[in-house]
Amino acid sequence: ISATGGELDVTLLRGTVATAVRMLDNAVDLNLYPTGQGRLDGLGYRAIGLGMAGFQEALDRLHLQYGSAAAADFAEWSAELVSHSAIMASAELARARGPFPGYAESKWGSGILPCDTLGQLGQLSQERGVFMDAGAGMAQDWTSVREMIRRHGMRNCATTAISSLDIPSRIAGVTPSS
Repeated sequence: ISATGGELDVTLLRGTVATAVRMLDNAVDLNLYPTGQGRLDGLGYRAIGLGMAGFQEALDRLHLQYGSAAAADFAEWSAELVSHSAIMASAELARARGPFPGYAESKWGSGILPCDTLGQLGQLSQERGVFMDAGAGMAQDWTSVREMIRRHGMRNCATTAISSLDIPSRIAGVTPSS
């Protein structure tokens, strides 16, 4: 969150995400894999798992109450921004380093992006008996991302992940120990 404007610094966030994607992609090459198959899979798919931390702090700095409609809108917008930035960064890495080996046979290679699967939520809601909703609108320019992917592919089969923040939060020192 910008110290002066009280809003998300989109340029800084995009740059940070691009740096993180590059570092995570480098980690795929540097990783010590426990088995030969693990190494083949790691290098074959080049999956990375970029996530977000500090969401509550961002809400506090923006003076948004957790659980409010404004906080939900910010969550949707900021998560889409991170996803958009990570996917674009991976496509830019593919231009420089080449796509992951299975790109052509992947959903990416078929032109299907994660945001395209949001339409499946209605079916999942019915199957699970739980209402799931996703915003109907997209705030980011996905056309430019699709074109970059069409031209250069994707360096990583997966770019973002949602995980428990317990261990990373403890490492970063932002969660009190229990």
